[in-house]
Amino acid sequence: MVETYSGVQQSLDLATYISALPEQIKREVFSSPWTSQALFRALAPLAQQYILRLLYIDDPIPKDAVWLWVQPKAEKAHQSAVTQLERLSVLISPEQVQFAV
Repeated sequence: MVETYSGVQQSLDLATYISALPEQIKREVFSSPWTSQALFRALAPLAQQYILRLLYIDDPIPKDAVWLWVQPKAEKAHQSAVTQLERLSVLISPEQVQFAV
């Protein structure tokens, strides 16, 4: 727990901290294998699973294709994992691709 200047306590984990960084800083952070490994371990298990699946895909895939990996009873966990990966810029929209290079 981190106490803010107003005295309100909030939880601050590694993924939340990194997701709040500017894109350029995120790229620098991800260039470190140690930081990437620590961040990977901090992710939800389903988000970890998605990253492992994406490691072996050479071409970009549509976001809708990721929905094919979801079992009906796990839609809430899927949405949470996708949101976490989007905030970290691991999953990006086609509009963002031009800026990610």
